[in-house]
Amino acid sequence: MEYYQIENGVLVRYTGREESIQVPDGIHTVGEGAFKGCVSLKKVVLPRGLTCIMGDAFKGCRKLEEVVIPEGVTSIGRYAFHRCHALRQVILPLSVEELGECAFLYCDSMREAQLPGVKRMGMAALANGISLERLMISQELDTECLCDVFTGCGRVREISCVRSDGGRSVISVETYRIPNVVEVVAGAFHVPPLVELVVRDILERMMELEGRTLVRFRVNIKHMEVPEGIEVLAKSSFYDMRGIVDIRLPKSLRYIESRAFRNCIGLEQVTFGGSDVQIDEDAFRNCTSLKSVRTCDGAEYMFHGLNDIYKIRAGHSDQQEGTIQTGTIQTGMECYSGHFDTAVPELVRVVHRQVLGNFRVSGTILLQYLGAESRVVIPEGITRIAEEAFAGIETIDKVLLPESLREIGAEAFRGCLLMQTVTLPGGLCRIGAGAFEDCVKLLRIEIPAQVEVLENRTFRHCRALQEVRLPEGLYRVGESAFYGCSGLKKIQLPKSLTFIGKMAFYKSGLREVRIPAGTETVESLAFAKAGLQKVWISGGHNTGKQYGTDVFGGCVKLKMLVLEEGVCHIPDKLAYGCVALERVVLPKTLESVGRHVLEGTAFLEQWKRRVSGALAAEEAIVWDGQHLADEDSQRLPAFLPPCNEGGTLAVGSPHHAREVWEGDILWDGQHLAGEVRIPETVKIIAGGAFYGNTQITEVHLLAQVQSVGAAAFKGCKLLRRVWFPSNIMRLEEEVFSGCVELEEVLLTQETEERAFSYGVEQGEVLLTQGLYERAFSSGVGLEKVPPSQELKEYAAAREHTAVKQAEQDRIPRWRSIGERAFYRCGKLREVCLEQVEELGREALYGCTALVPGAVNPALRAGEGAFADTVQGEWLENGLHVVRNLVISGALCAGEVILPENVQGIAPYAFAGNHVVSKVIFPEKIYWIGEGAFFGCSSLECVVLPAEQCLPDLKHTFEDGKLQLPAYQSEGTNLLKIDANAFEKCSSLKEVFCPAQQVGASAFAGCVSLVRAELPQIRVLEKRLFAGCVCLETCLCEKAQVVGAYCFSGCKSLQDIDLASMNQIGEYTFEGCESLQYAEFQDGTLLMAHALEDCCGLEKICLSGQRSEIGLKEYALSGCTSLRQVVYLGKEWRFGCYADILSQEIPEMVRLLFHSAFSCFTVEQEEKLVRYRGAASLVRIPEGIRRIGAEIFRDAMLLEQVEIPESVEYIGARAFHGTRWLTDRRKENPLVMVRDMLLDGSASVGEVVIPEGIHLVCGWAFANGLDITSIRFPAIGEDLKNGLFQGSRHKYVQVEEYAFRNCINLRKMILPDGEVVQFTGLADRERELPPLAKQAVMDSLNCFKNDENDVLRECTGNISRIRLAQGIAEIGEGAFQDGNLLTTVTFPDTVTKIGARAFAGCKWLREVRQADSVVSIGAHAFFGCGILSHVQFSENLRQIGAHAFENCTALEEILIPEGVEEIPERAFYRCHNLKEIRLPSTLKTIGREAFAFCGGASGIQVPEGVQVGERAFYGD
Repeated sequence: MEYYQIENGVLVRYTGREESIQVPDGIHTVGEGAFKGCVSLKKVVLPRGLTCIMGDAFKGCRKLEEVVIPEGVTSIGRYAFHRCHALRQVILPLSVEELGECAFLYCDSMREAQLPGVKRMGMAALANGISLERLMISQELDTECLCDVFTGCGRVREISCVRSDGGRSVISVETYRIPNVVEVVAGAFHVPPLVELVVRDILERMMELEGRTLVRFRVNIKHMEVPEGIEVLAKSSFYDMRGIVDIRLPKSLRYIESRAFRNCIGLEQVTFGGSDVQIDEDAFRNCTSLKSVRTCDGAEYMFHGLNDIYKIRAGHSDQQEGTIQTGTIQTGMECYSGHFDTAVPELVRVVHRQVLGNFRVSGTILLQYLGAESRVVIPEGITRIAEEAFAGIETIDKVLLPESLREIGAEAFRGCLLMQTVTLPGGLCRIGAGAFEDCVKLLRIEIPAQVEVLENRTFRHCRALQEVRLPEGLYRVGESAFYGCSGLKKIQLPKSLTFIGKMAFYKSGLREVRIPAGTETVESLAFAKAGLQKVWISGGHNTGKQYGTDVFGGCVKLKMLVLEEGVCHIPDKLAYGCVALERVVLPKTLESVGRHVLEGTAFLEQWKRRVSGALAAEEAIVWDGQHLADEDSQRLPAFLPPCNEGGTLAVGSPHHAREVWEGDILWDGQHLAGEVRIPETVKIIAGGAFYGNTQITEVHLLAQVQSVGAAAFKGCKLLRRVWFPSNIMRLEEEVFSGCVELEEVLLTQETEERAFSYGVEQGEVLLTQGLYERAFSSGVGLEKVPPSQELKEYAAAREHTAVKQAEQDRIPRWRSIGERAFYRCGKLREVCLEQVEELGREALYGCTALVPGAVNPALRAGEGAFADTVQGEWLENGLHVVRNLVISGALCAGEVILPENVQGIAPYAFAGNHVVSKVIFPEKIYWIGEGAFFGCSSLECVVLPAEQCLPDLKHTFEDGKLQLPAYQSEGTNLLKIDANAFEKCSSLKEVFCPAQQVGASAFAGCVSLVRAELPQIRVLEKRLFAGCVCLETCLCEKAQVVGAYCFSGCKSLQDIDLASMNQIGEYTFEGCESLQYAEFQDGTLLMAHALEDCCGLEKICLSGQRSEIGLKEYALSGCTSLRQVVYLGKEWRFGCYADILSQEIPEMVRLLFHSAFSCFTVEQEEKLVRYRGAASLVRIPEGIRRIGAEIFRDAMLLEQVEIPESVEYIGARAFHGTRWLTDRRKENPLVMVRDMLLDGSASVGEVVIPEGIHLVCGWAFANGLDITSIRFPAIGEDLKNGLFQGSRHKYVQVEEYAFRNCINLRKMILPDGEVVQFTGLADRERELPPLAKQAVMDSLNCFKNDENDVLRECTGNISRIRLAQGIAEIGEGAFQDGNLLTTVTFPDTVTKIGARAFAGCKWLREVRQADSVVSIGAHAFFGCGILSHVQFSENLRQIGAHAFENCTALEEILIPEGVEEIPERAFYRCHNLKEIRLPSTLKTIGREAFAFCGGASGIQVPEGVQVGERAFYGD
């Protein structure tokens, strides 16, 4: 009794774990949930005296096999035995009269149920008892309660009806054995009404039947058995039943129609009761979870991967009753090769083929998914998902990837808007660019350990993404990888990470991030506008120097920024606009600071306030009792405290009045004026620190300053003199840009002992470090220092300042001067260039006072570096030379011979010179700068030195990059040609270039270039020859790496050896249409789109022992001429599109063919549904049967199309807007492909459809404005009767909209000889033959009129329009702003032109045949600027205000008799009016009616006409 909780005879709860129990006596009620969830319980004997079993009493006792219910029990509550899956039998005493709803629901092992006294049953009382065979019920059962009671009990074969004497004893039992329940419902087996009602309740709530056909299954249950007797599963009968896991099909089944189980995404097993079953294609499509099929002989076949089928159990055996268990693959099982092996039963092969039917697979590559279900299971064996395979399928919410998967292609799942879950397998190595872009509901992702790179846009706009795990070993996060992932709150970047791309986490929801020490590169905006609150940047080697701008810009929630030890540079705008940033921790290793690093932050604003307060407190200092007035309050205090431990700078911390600079950095000097002396504690001047300060005049930088940031003094217009430390060898960009008063930059004078200075009116007081330390270590202020000691220190300091250095050392000797460093420093007198190797763009621009001086012979100067200076000399041939550098050739003409001493050409030196025709370079030339000859349109010949003194570079080529040694002496001549050097030299025909390094776009746009030879080049940079449309030959036998777009658009290129190249970049040979042959060596990597649209490429040879190359997305896309591949010495030919999927062709060969035809999207039934490319030639492969509508529409470069014999259908406007179609129209106005008429819109007059045409494609004659009649070929008498009566055999099929906007079509001769005349709008209501009716509706489709025949709108953008007969009125604004309309012809039915009907039709020239028009509305032709002629009807009576205003080309107005008023501005500003004739009936001329009609003369106004104000003003 210890396990029984009993209260007042009610068993409240049983807590034991026995398998078999006998409930003790004395209990009258089993309480609600008393045994609920007792999973160990197998047998229960209930006591005598029990009267009630309440709801949920035994719910979930899934092992309960037997329950003994005593006489006396009267009711069993709802869900009492719900999900007692092991319960085999229910025998209720005669006393039980009521079963609650769902009392025995899902008791799916129960074979017998005896309910002799039950009169009332709740809904689903015995539902889904799939094993129930014998049923006993009471004849007194209330039939009105039979609603979904026995649903799913399809195995019932025996039903007994019991008669009792009021529940005391059984009087009689009648038993009915039925072959199956279907026979009863079908009326083939007769039973009493009560039994029939029970049978119908079994079936009709679960399924819809028509005879022995299951039309629709209504219940989404896990385990399903189709009842015996069903012969047909109708189309879509189980469609989208996602809850079904396994299903048993009856022996009686003969036929499964199409889509029967489509989208049953949970279906895992199918058991066939018979073998003679016909299965339509598509019956099991989208059942991607289906892994097992059992046949009637007891064998089970497991689907494994793409092709393997394992036979698990063979031989006839009785199948296990009840729940079906799917077998597992074990060693030694028989394995067959999928649907190709005839040893596998036909129905198994059919199901297997259909399960994989939505997967378009080539070898182990999933090319495209054609389904649309919500859950997709990709079969095992797939190693690669191709680019865009699932892109844009918005129905998918879950994808199960196979363990075999190694690569996910670019944009593979892009735009799967509902996808929430995807688990990446552990063996995955690559995730392509944009693979999961726009998967806006994706929740979490774990990147496998073998993935080393997250490519660009991988998870862009995955705004619901909450959890991301990155593996150790990942070294690169690409551009925009997590852009817009607003739900992503945290992420741990691995220590292996070295690169974070631009905008990688832009607008993400990250709250904290730690950038690892090994992350060398963080590109611009990487974390900008994210939700960051705390950031740690770990220090490493040169951390910060390769960071872009605005890395954390706009992170308005950022409060703490910690730069750890090892960080040496803070890049521009690192935390720009982070308004909440209060705490910044800086390392001691910091060397330099960029521009606007902390602009707009709370930290910097507080820093500025503290500095201002500290300076205000320095008005007077007491020194040894003496008052030393500091009247120049802008000088900096001498005493600066050392940096806090760790360099921590925080707002709001206590500080002494003299703590002006905290740490080593001068962040901002906007508040300073006059002469400024930077104290010794400052080591770094931040970029832009003094930007725009117009008050400082001199700046002293001590030797301790290690870095002066870019634009540090930009725009300091009063700055005259700067003392600069000698240890800084590079002057950053724009440091002194715009300092128009700057006269000199001098070297800082250093003392033997470091000193601090404090300015006073009389001179300088210099204090040594010793005095500083003693003063502060004693804890006293300056005024406490003993006078004698102070005087000694002061004297020593004065002695040190007297030390002078040699005059020649007073000017800084930089090695590099950045872009615009001294831009427009017009008073600057001297800059030492002797050691400068790099002089940036416009570095000395406008330094007009600069004294010429010595220049480094190896100087490389940027564009305009010496512009508007007196540096260098002008030679007789127009060259401007600085030492050995040509800085300008703008004045040169014809042939230019460069002097022998010239070693370099400055950037853009000759740019835009249109008269130079030839340039001869000297032997010692080593550098041709960026854009040096850009746009020299007449340059025909370039003579470079034939030989170069070049070292062996075999060890300098690593990772696709060529490392050249720096220039050392005049004997080392390493020619380097920078980017854009000869770009757009449109007359250049041949180039021999001995350089080993040529920059990007160096010869791009040289449209006349035919031959180029680059014998030393190992790396061909991006866009090197892009757009060289005449380039035929390029000899570059040493080239190993070719950059992106290098030969893009070189459509004449034929001769180039690709065999030496091991990497070909993105779009490298895009559009090289003349390239016919390509050879690739082992291991060559073709990047995305590498040879895209090389439409002439016919043959590829793979050389090497393995003959394997790497192919990225669309590498050969558009190479539709490819027909041969040589692989491992054997030639393979492409026969038809099916070869892409053929198992008989090696996978590498299939990959090449697939890549070539990846420009096509091909769906079921070999239908071409999409083309992505821009080639001039397209060869559609044999095997394609249908070409969809608008596939090639507006492919404007398409000139040639080869359509194979296999094509049976071409959709509407498939080639509309292509040059191919335009050229075909010129040959014949009827463009035909075999028996299909594609286009006839250029036809004139009568069109005769040729014999043999069976299809007139949609829109074929659309906008055929000159077509007046169409004649179809005659047919024989045997076809006439069925031609237009719905017969399936039609001689000519005409598709929808074939005659759209053929507004002048007046007659049609039908194939049966009938002639149909068209009259106008009334034809819409006429009874006409179908073809004629279609012509009427198509041709008048553009006219949108209402029930009163008022034209409300005209569509179609028609230029020359003839309005249909029957139109009564042109409605308001019907043609307003019609940009194509040139001519309008009216029918005699139009009497009124509404307001603004043609307003703004700026190309309308003429209005014809308006003979019936009575009224012209206001603004009707307003602004029709080139309307020259309007013929008014004699019936015209009314002209609206502003009707012809601004019709400036109108020449003549003849207003007919009957018009009484010309209203306000009717013809205002009709400048070209030459003649105006007014009728005698005229009574009123409105205000400004003819104002500014200056061309009119001799206007006769009838007597008595009332003329309004300014009616003829300006005439």
